[in-house]
Amino acid sequence: MSLLLGVAAASVSALFWGSQFVPLKRMKNPNMLHYNMFMALGILGTSVALTFMLGFPFALNYFGILAGILWNIGNVLHIVSIERIGIAKGTAIPLGMPLIITFLSGTFFFVEPLNIALGAFGVLVFLAGLVLVSQGKEKINADNKGLAAAFFAGLFFGAPAFLFKLSNLGINEFLFPMAAGIIAASSILFLVKVRKVVKNQVKPGMISGFMWSVAMLSSLYAITYLGLAIGAPLTQLALLVGVLWGLFYFKEIKDKKIRMKVILGSAMLFGAGVLLTLAKVFL
Repeated sequence: MSLLLGVAAASVSALFWGSQFVPLKRMKNPNMLHYNMFMALGILGTSVALTFMLGFPFALNYFGILAGILWNIGNVLHIVSIERIGIAKGTAIPLGMPLIITFLSGTFFFVEPLNIALGAFGVLVFLAGLVLVSQGKEKINADNKGLAAAFFAGLFFGAPAFLFKLSNLGINEFLFPMAAGIIAASSILFLVKVRKVVKNQVKPGMISGFMWSVAMLSSLYAITYLGLAIGAPLTQLALLVGVLWGLFYFKEIKDKKIRMKVILGSAMLFGAGVLLTLAKVFL
C-alpha cells in the first residue's frame, strides 16, 4: 500500500512540477526576478492554505527555513543558467543533479532498503534520457559561468529533500517553514534588484507558486513512503511532463530528427521511472 501511495504522490509531484512554468512560457519578455518574487508569494499563500486545511502547525524550524533559502538560491541560479546557456542545458543539469544527490545519499548515507542494481540502472537510464530530451533547437556556445550556475543550482535544488530526510521532521512540520524561507530570500532579492511591480506578471507567477507548492507537498509524501533514494528521483519525471508540454502544446521542436531524439529520451525517462519503482519491489 505504501508503494502505491508513494508512486501516486511522486506522480502528482511530477505533474505539477512539470507544468509549473507553463504560465511563464505563455508570457512575452518576463522579468525573471520579478516572476521569482510572485512565484514565492504564490508558494507562501498556497502553503498557508494547505497548512490550515490539513491541520499542520504554523511552526518554524531551522531545517525548513534553510531548505527554502537554499531552494530560492537555486532558483535564481537556474534563471542565470537559462539566460547564459539556454533552456535545454540550463534545465537538464539542474534536474539531473538532484536525482544523483538524492539517490546516492538515500542509498549510502541513510542506507535505505532497495535493490541497488535496479536503482542505479534506473538512474543511468534517466540521465541518458535527460541528455536526449535536452537537445533542443538552440545553438548556444558553452559558457563556463552559465554551466557553473546550472551545476550549483542542481546542488541547491537537491538540498530540500536531503534536509527533510536528515531532520526526521514530519511532513506537517516542513512545508510552512520552507515556504517562509523562500519568501524571505525572494523578498530580499526583489527589494535589492527589482522594486517595481509589473501587474501582468503577478498572476502567472502566483499560479506557478501554487503548482510548486502542491508538487512539493506531494514530493514529501513520496519521500516518506518510498524513501529518499527512490521517492525524490521519481519526482524528477517532471522533466518528462515538461517535454510533453513543449512537444504537443507549445510545439517548440519542429526538426524531425531532434523530435525523434526527444521522444526516445521521453520513453527512456518513463522507463527509468518504472525501474526506480521496481527497485523498491524487488529488494
